[in-house]
Parts: sequence; structure tokens; C-alpha cells
Amino acid sequence: MSGRTSDESARWLGALNKVRKIGTTLLDQQLWCWGQDIRRAEGNALLTYGFTKHRPPEGKHGSTAYEWRSSGRSRVILWGFGFFYGAGDRGGLFLQRYKFAPKQTAAVNFSLPVWKPEQLPELTQPCDVEAWRRVFSLLTQGLAWMGDYERWIISEYGLDYRQQCTDAWKRKRILHTRWLQSGMSSSNTCFHSLEAIDKHQAQIIIVLNNRPTMYVVGLPNHHTTLECRWAVMNRYIRGSVTHRKKV
Repeated sequence: MSGRTSDESARWLGALNKVRKIGTTLLDQQLWCWGQDIRRAEGNALLTYGFTKHRPPEGKHGSTAYEWRSSGRSRVILWGFGFFYGAGDRGGLFLQRYKFAPKQTAAVNFSLPVWKPEQLPELTQPCDVEAWRRVFSLLTQGLAWMGDYERWIISEYGLDYRQQCTDAWKRKRILHTRWLQSGMSSSNTCFHSLEAIDKHQAQIIIVLNNRPTMYVVGLPNHHTTLECRWAVMNRYIRGSVTHRKKV
């Protein structure tokens, strides 16, 4: 690997590291909420959304898989231990709970049930610039899917239902404002801050190539929604992807 390629890969890794901590917490909270959706007294919301349930074989212990496919070639699989997003010939990406360290695989249409992480197809960490671009592209698509799902949940069951789910989550709370604060850094790409303006809007500042850019993000329901949190993280990652392609 050349020195230039190594430096470029290090910059992609640096962009991921800036959101790794909050991403780990958000993914844990999202998986918790999916668990609540499964256990809804009025009916399993994942099945209503269009997921198919795959239990472990009789006599086997592990996590039940929930699989969803789009009308195109996208595939989403949820387990208690993680999240998989596949996009046809572009490959797939797996996020394990408590890590937020995306790994890629060329296998998208592997068979279910899979009830343990070690049963997944071979997963690799990106090792060159092209692999990093592919992983970031899949990651932004996967996060966008999560945001779309959260929008659907609120439209179907109301904001109060989702707020009850997040209120019942026993782990570390996520701050309503400045929850991705990282400050300025020597890196060319930096998520600087998020500030709630009011219950309808938030201000996000992203620094690309040492130039701060302010965005005003509309908050359709409430500034603490998971939809908003994924949207803000996706905005930062997409900014990183756009900037890296120009380097």
C-alpha cells in the first residue's frame, strides 16, 4: 500500500472515528426500540412494516432474524446483535451492536436463518480507498433506511409511542443539543456542533476542508427523535464522502 493510499484510508477512518461513540449509542438505542416494536401489545410493528420473521431452528439458541426487502434490491436484516444492509451487486454492510465498526461483505443474498454473528458471511474491514468509499456509501444508505423507518413509526403510532420507548431505555441518555459536539480539529473534515433552534429546526455546522458550513435541518416532529439523530449523522457522513471524492 502506498503512502498516499495509506494516508487517504487514515482520513476515512478518522471521519468514522468522529461519530463512532455517538453511533454506538444510537445503534444500541435503535435496536432497543426495534425490540419494543416487536413486543407491542397491539401487534408486532416489524411484521406490519413488511418484515419476515426467521426463528433459529428448533433446539438452537440465538437471535431471531427479521428480514425486509425493498421492491428494488435492498435487503435489511435485524437481530438483537446487529444490523445488516445489502444493496445488490454493491455488497452488504454489517454493524454489530455496541461497536459501530462497519464491516463489508460481497454476499448479500445469504440464506436465513442466521442466529449468531459468527454464522454471517465473511466480513472484512475496509483496507483501501475504494473499499472505504463503498462502506461509507452503504452506511449512509443504511442510516437513511433507519430514518425512513422511524418516520413511518411516528406516522403510524405517534410520537408519544416512540418517546415512551426511548424513555424506557435504561442506558446512557443522549443529549438533546450538542450531542455530536466534537469541536474544531486539525482534520479537514469535522462535525462541529448541533444546536436546537426551536422545536421545529436545528442548526448544524460542518467543517469541510477547514471551511465551516451551516445547515438548518427541519425537525418534522421533535428534536429528540431517532429520525432526526440519524439524519444529522448521515449529513455529516455524506459530507465526508463528498469531500473525500474530491481529494
